[in-house]
Amino acid sequence: MPAARPNARSPARITIRDVAAHAGLSRATVSLVLNNVPGARIPPETQERVRASAAALGFRPNALARALSTARSMTIGCVTDSLADPQVAAVLAAAQKLAWQRQEMLLLAPPARTAAEISERASWLAERRVDRLLLCLSRPLPPDIRDMPALPLAIIAGWPAAAGTAACDEKESARQATALLLATGHRKIACLVPAGPDDATQQAIQGYRYALAEAGLDFDPALELMVEGEHGAFAALGRRLAGGEKMNALFCLDEATQAGAVAALKAAGIAAGSEMPVVTRVNRLPAAPGGPGMVSFPYPAEELAGWALNRLHRDEKAGAAATATATAGPAIVRRVVGTL
Repeated sequence: MPAARPNARSPARITIRDVAAHAGLSRATVSLVLNNVPGARIPPETQERVRASAAALGFRPNALARALSTARSMTIGCVTDSLADPQVAAVLAAAQKLAWQRQEMLLLAPPARTAAEISERASWLAERRVDRLLLCLSRPLPPDIRDMPALPLAIIAGWPAAAGTAACDEKESARQATALLLATGHRKIACLVPAGPDDATQQAIQGYRYALAEAGLDFDPALELMVEGEHGAFAALGRRLAGGEKMNALFCLDEATQAGAVAALKAAGIAAGSEMPVVTRVNRLPAAPGGPGMVSFPYPAEELAGWALNRLHRDEKAGAAATATATAGPAIVRRVVGTL
């Protein structure tokens, strides 16, 4: 006969009733504070009193009970088209961090390849009672999205930006990067472009050329180098330097071209940064400051994620259900990291 199990009892769960009794307040007041109910007018000292009592008793909220009482699941449904894209991954990581700070979670659906799949994934998330929807795409928003759920919706998409989406303004970012070099007296700026540039990179090229025109400089095709990755950048720039090409600054449109360019400068006996300033459009986060003259313009993942979550909370508070053709989101410019 097997030995009888000891009659162990799990400790009783601390409830809102217990916290209310400890704080000397009503259950309704305690519930408003602990559930972070929007619009609740509870004095700060009372909120602190409730939280102190909850901490003293070891109170842990019951997420299921809270969802039933507030009709909110504290989750944000997220649809994306690629988990492998570094920019999408950076935005999702930033959004998850911000959501966690607000006691929320992201619920991620499997990647969607078509407009129909995007709508299908969004409906799947709505059926699981998410409070809001975040659509984060590596490419421009498909124009034929239909039948999105009636929930607050924020959209981050690739360039060019469509109405109702937020995106990185690649043209203005590149214009500012080039203008930074021009403002410090550099007039012969070589631009290293990865071969087969996508729409975003094409916009960056336009920004580079626009900054030159603003400064009254003619565009020199010899200073715009189309290269195949790191090795291509090394070879192409090395040939130009060996041939006596006059240049005094570099603008690299991705990390691979920058790595090749820096290696080519080293091989030519030129110190990258101090002797030849290098500005890089960084697409993989994080971007750490380099030495003097090494400047990065990283993808604005945190800014885009912050806009999206603020947009979702604003729409929910207003009782609005945004759509894919809602008021346009911002075009966010890359920020500078480092100094010339």
